[in-house]
Amino acid sequence: MASGNIYHSATWRQLLLRRKAIDLSPTALARKLGALDLTFLGAGATLGAGAYVLVGVIASGTSGPAVVLSFLISGVASILSALCYAEFGARVPRAGSAYVYSYVTVGEVMAWTTGWQLLLEYIIGASSVARAWSGYVDFLANGAISTALNNAVGNWGVSGLAEYPDFLAAGMTMLLACVCAVGVRESTIVNNVLTATNVLVIGFVIVAGAVYAEPSNMTPFAPFGVSGIFSGAATAFFSYVGFDVIATSAEEARNPSRNVPFAIIVSLCMCMAMYMAVSAVGVMMVPYAEIKVTAPLAMAFSRYGANWAVYIIAVGAICGLTTSLMTSIFPMPRIVYAIASDGLLPEWMGRVHPKFNTPVAATLLCGSLAAILALIFDLATLAEMMSIGTLLAYTLVSASVLVLRYREYDDARAAAARAAHGVPLLADGLHVADGAAASGSGVVSPAPRGAPPARLPRVLPVSLPDGHVGLWGAQWTAYAAAGTTLMLYTFGSAVLATMLVVLQQYTLSAPAVRTLYAIMALAGCLLAYTATILYLLPRATPTHIDFVAPLVPALPLVSVFVNVYLLVSLTPMTWVRFAVWCTLGTAIYLFYGVRHSKAPVTSDHRYHRVGSMEDEFHLDHSRPTAGSVAGVQLHEYDPVASSGGAKVVATNGDHLT
Repeated sequence: MASGNIYHSATWRQLLLRRKAIDLSPTALARKLGALDLTFLGAGATLGAGAYVLVGVIASGTSGPAVVLSFLISGVASILSALCYAEFGARVPRAGSAYVYSYVTVGEVMAWTTGWQLLLEYIIGASSVARAWSGYVDFLANGAISTALNNAVGNWGVSGLAEYPDFLAAGMTMLLACVCAVGVRESTIVNNVLTATNVLVIGFVIVAGAVYAEPSNMTPFAPFGVSGIFSGAATAFFSYVGFDVIATSAEEARNPSRNVPFAIIVSLCMCMAMYMAVSAVGVMMVPYAEIKVTAPLAMAFSRYGANWAVYIIAVGAICGLTTSLMTSIFPMPRIVYAIASDGLLPEWMGRVHPKFNTPVAATLLCGSLAAILALIFDLATLAEMMSIGTLLAYTLVSASVLVLRYREYDDARAAAARAAHGVPLLADGLHVADGAAASGSGVVSPAPRGAPPARLPRVLPVSLPDGHVGLWGAQWTAYAAAGTTLMLYTFGSAVLATMLVVLQQYTLSAPAVRTLYAIMALAGCLLAYTATILYLLPRATPTHIDFVAPLVPALPLVSVFVNVYLLVSLTPMTWVRFAVWCTLGTAIYLFYGVRHSKAPVTSDHRYHRVGSMEDEFHLDHSRPTAGSVAGVQLHEYDPVASSGGAKVVATNGDHLT
């Protein structure tokens, strides 16, 4: 816990921007998950309602037979975020997912915001899947359950609330929360069995459905036009939500730096292929205008008299929704555990049970909250709230992967200058762990008790090597320039996305349309300019981890734009509810978290704008610098490379360029 002296002597800027050190020492959580367990965990979280429900919703009213393209587009967009998650999974194999990633790269206040949104995502996700699960069971029972509850309790008649209290959904949520609390090995065995059954049933639907398929039903292919395809993609995007449960479970994985990226990519690609195949078979079996939204696959087989297949599909649907519910509950206590371990929530919330090796208190607490929400709220309200937390987390992870490349460049430059002038590789109050400097891992451990804090120079010897890139001159570090440029890019993305949504959803006069096009052109220019600056700014690519996101900075930038577009598409009431949730989270952080945080407060200002460098060390950036910087490959813009123009110079990972 941060001492009172540290808290009162530090500025709010230092408190809010302090970062967490990565500690890879053993923890109380047991590492029992292999690559197959993680893959099935991700597939179980992802392959659920999308196959059994959303295929009918999107095909019948949004995309038509082009639902196949909708699932392809949304799958590719999800893979962009998944690649960023995979890199962080290799970098930071710790429980907490995007929360931990933000903490070690951006700072505490952004980490708390991310963690708070992840809790919203998982709690609401579990509640919404529980409602979908009970609804499907009620459908199989010909509405007997809903009729009995309506007769016993009556219709509440309150907007936003369910028509009646769903005790079945609440009870199933608590049952699976208890299963997750018993142990990670036990819960993953149950998940693996259910997921395998679900995959087999979907495989059966694809093969058996192909027998009844009529290719003529694929025309017209896109009856709702291109806008319908992309609108369907926005809906289908949330079928892929769930792969981040793999990153959340990294602290319980064997060889996480290799298995976590592998499981994320494999599970997401597998789910995308199955979604596309199921949707293709579904629209070829039944004309899109005649598809039943409630249970499209079961209704399709009934159309051909194959009623026996309905029972097989029902088994798969129940297994798929059950695994989705379990994998929504599974990561919730891991997020709470990570936040409580850092002191931002009370310590008892993250306490690990000595017998089960799981955070039992956090599991039961989160399960109870999800059960209460499933009891009283309807599915539509819950689904909208889940979307906003997910998209914000994806956006922050993509942005963090990008800015980390520029921060590592600054680190490498500073390390070379320190080595040249005999300055120890220490941060305030932190010592580099054994081998960290050599490996480039950046792993640090707390300084020994009583050791005086190591002080860094007020301004580190890091600046843009060529003196000027775009708007940013020599007084800017690469990290500070990249962070500011990324904020401008995000602003431009929000403006462009808002204009696109307005054009799609409203009928406007010709002058208004011309005005919107002009604004879109300006926003597009801003995006092009900021993307170019981010490409030209010097950055580093890590060489010491098992997986690195490709095509940086292009891939994270596209991911940010897609996520911002989907965020803008959400309803105003969703943003109002989100504001209430954020207000509650801000109050908890300001009145408890910021005072009890265990992150050290340092005076390291290397990642902010710097002043005069006359009294600091000097680096000659025009030629390779003697000195080893292991673990990263540096990329710098060389404006005088040739008369033909600028180019990017990439070095081997051992020298600075």
